[in-house]
Amino acid sequence: MPAKNLASPKSVHSRWHNGDKVQYVSTLLCLSLLLTWFCNLSIAQYRVEDYYQPSYEEDWGKAFNQCFHEMDKAGHGTLILDGTKNYTFYSSAELPRYATGGKRIFTVQGNGAQLTAANDSVCIFNRIPHDQKEALNKMMRTRFAIRDITFKGGKKAINLGATYQSSIIGCNFVAQKEAAVDIQFGLATSIVRCNSNNALKDNFVLRTGEDWGGGANNSQSNHSIIDHCRVYARSGSSTCFKVLASGGVVLRDIISEGSKNVEYSVYIDRQRSSTVRLCKIENLHLEHKPSKAGIFIQFTGVTTIDGVFYQLAYDGFKLIQTGEKTNHINLKNVPHYVSGTIIQQEYSGTGWVLENCNNNFFKPDNWRVKTGMNYSSRLPVHFRGTGYGPNVEKHY
Repeated sequence: MPAKNLASPKSVHSRWHNGDKVQYVSTLLCLSLLLTWFCNLSIAQYRVEDYYQPSYEEDWGKAFNQCFHEMDKAGHGTLILDGTKNYTFYSSAELPRYATGGKRIFTVQGNGAQLTAANDSVCIFNRIPHDQKEALNKMMRTRFAIRDITFKGGKKAINLGATYQSSIIGCNFVAQKEAAVDIQFGLATSIVRCNSNNALKDNFVLRTGEDWGGGANNSQSNHSIIDHCRVYARSGSSTCFKVLASGGVVLRDIISEGSKNVEYSVYIDRQRSSTVRLCKIENLHLEHKPSKAGIFIQFTGVTTIDGVFYQLAYDGFKLIQTGEKTNHINLKNVPHYVSGTIIQQEYSGTGWVLENCNNNFFKPDNWRVKTGMNYSSRLPVHFRGTGYGPNVEKHY
C-alpha cells in the first residue's frame, strides 16, 4: 500500500493566503472593539442595587452614596433605577461632587421609581459647596440630568449647587419641608414637566449661593428655565415658583393651583444683586388666589409678563404687586379680569406698558399706587398701553 502524502505544518501554512490573514486580523480587531465597547458600556451604567449592603439596614441613601462615589471617580455615568421600587432614605445621598476626569455628565434615570425620605432632615439628592472657592474651582463644570422619579418627603428633594446646564425632567415631588427643588448657583438650569404637591414652604426655587458664602453677583442661577411645571400649593406655604437674585430666567407654561392660603404663586426678587436685568413669565395659569399676591416682582431692568389666565379673586386680590426699585413691566395678553382684582405698585419710578389686556386693567379703580405712605386708586405716572378687543385703537 502506498504511503499517504501527509502535508507538513509548513505546507498547510503555505496555503494560508495573504487575504485569509487580513480577514482573520480584521475579525480579531472587530471582536476586540466590541469587547471594549461592552466593557465601557457596563462601566458607564450603574445599578444602585450593586452597592447595597445588609449593614445599611434599609437605608438606600447609603447605597446611593456609594454608587455616586464610584460615578464621581469615573467622571461620568448613568444610574438606572428599578421603576417598580420605592427606595427609602434615612440619610441624604451626595451626588457626584468633582468628577475630575471624564465628561462630567451624570444621568439618573428613574424609570418611575419612588425615592422616599424617612425623616424631614434628609435632602434626598444633595450637592452643596462648602464655599465659593470650591464652587468655582472644582464643581461648576459638572452637569446632571435627573429624570422620571417621584421624590416623597424630606427637607428637600433636590438640593443642588454649583452646576452648569443641569436638567430635572419629568419628576414628581411630594410634601417636602423646605423646598421640592432648590437650585443655588445653577447656571442655565432646566426644570421641565415636573409636578410639586403640598410642599410645606417653597416648591421650585432658583437662587444664589448665599447660604454658603456666594455673592449676589457671582453665584446666581442666571438664564435658567422652569417649563411646563405644575404646583399644587399647600395651605400655609410660601411660594410656588421663586426666583432670587437671578437674571435671564424664564417661567413658561406653568400652572399654579391648590390652597388660597399660599402667600405667592410667583415670587421674583433681585435682592442685593446689581446685575439682574431681565426675566419673563410666559403663559401662567393661575388656578387659585394666593393670600398676598399672585405675582410679586421686585426686579431691576425689564420684566415681561406675557399671558396670564386666572378666574378666582377676592376683594383687593393683588394679581400683580411690584416692589421697591422695580424698573419696568411689560404686561401682555391678559384677556380676563375677575371682579375685585387690583394691581399694586410700591415704587413711584416703575414704568408700565400694557398690551392686549382686558380693558378693566386700564381703569384707575383697579390700581393701588403708593405715594408716600398711602395708596391711591389711580394709574401709575409712567404708564401707557393700547386697548383690547373693540378698544384696540384706544391709547392710554
